[in-house]
Amino acid sequence: MKSKSFDGMACSIAGVLEAIGDRWAVLILRDLSLGLSRYEDLRRSTGVTNATLSDRLKHLEDHELIERRRYQTNPERYEYVLTREGPGHHPGDAGARCRWETSGRFPGTPGRRSNSSIEKPDTR
Repeated sequence: MKSKSFDGMACSIAGVLEAIGDRWAVLILRDLSLGLSRYEDLRRSTGVTNATLSDRLKHLEDHELIERRRYQTNPERYEYVLTREGPGHHPGDAGARCRWETSGRFPGTPGRRSNSSIEKPDTR
């Protein structure tokens, strides 16, 4: 069942969800942020079908979160990398770029809260 589109909603979270797409895209972005870049490596790591992986890569490319680069000409083979607009374009920073502006871009990494500011439950 196809999820509802968030396109046009004036909400930053809805904008991020629209650009990312679905659960498979989140796993693809995770793997790219961890250093995987080739189609077969992404397919093997996520367990996604070829048709779904191809569709999600195109979606992420259309939203300028990833870039496709040819690394072999005969036969043509491509690798995928996060763009500067893509979430977590620095290894280990996946998911940190959840701020969305009206331009529809991920303009930078939002400030982070220290774990020490989170109250821990009393376990006594």
